[in-house]
Amino acid sequence: MERETVDFFRTPYFLVKADKKFAEEISEEVKDILKKKKTKKFDDLINYKNYASNKIRQDLKDDQKRNAPISSLGFDTYTSVGGFLDNDGPEIELEELPSKIQNHLDDNVKAIPLSLDYESMWLNITYNNDYNRCHNHKDQADLVFVLYLTKGTLWLRNPNHRPKLDRFYSHMGSSVSIEFNIGDMIIFPSDIDHWVEPYKENYTRISIAGNLRIN
Repeated sequence: MERETVDFFRTPYFLVKADKKFAEEISEEVKDILKKKKTKKFDDLINYKNYASNKIRQDLKDDQKRNAPISSLGFDTYTSVGGFLDNDGPEIELEELPSKIQNHLDDNVKAIPLSLDYESMWLNITYNNDYNRCHNHKDQADLVFVLYLTKGTLWLRNPNHRPKLDRFYSHMGSSVSIEFNIGDMIIFPSDIDHWVEPYKENYTRISIAGNLRIN
């Protein structure tokens, strides 16, 4: 008699650990990004800003109200539709990024054994009280990437969480957080729920995120 345990439906995550020298190599480019932010030259390039979700308006048309989760009791209700954008600025192109950062990002994307195109890209500049509610990009792309230009932490929800089985097999639980340093990068399927929590340290977080399409 033969027996085996098979792990079907595994989820691929592509992780990049940057060389420690990379932080020094891009330090001037990161300073330039912050300098432009202070002079408000980059304001139009920041898509995700304060991460406040859209409040469901009470003045929606009747047909919209029927399809929206609105209570008649007057509760304040918010929705994650749109990715919690409160500053829906324009997307940026790969060529607009500083050269060393651009090359680092593109080299890591090309290293994945898939034919990929950039669907969209944006710049995140956030502070210690900023956060990003749980969301995914499955209606926008096939894969999502995040390149960290400062330290940062990303939470990922386990799409196959089964509390009792996980206790004995994956030992992972319902979610996992990964702490990234400068130049680190993650690429993962667009249907994976992910979020960013507020942090206590007093520094500006900078990352470049975007959507990728599989040809």
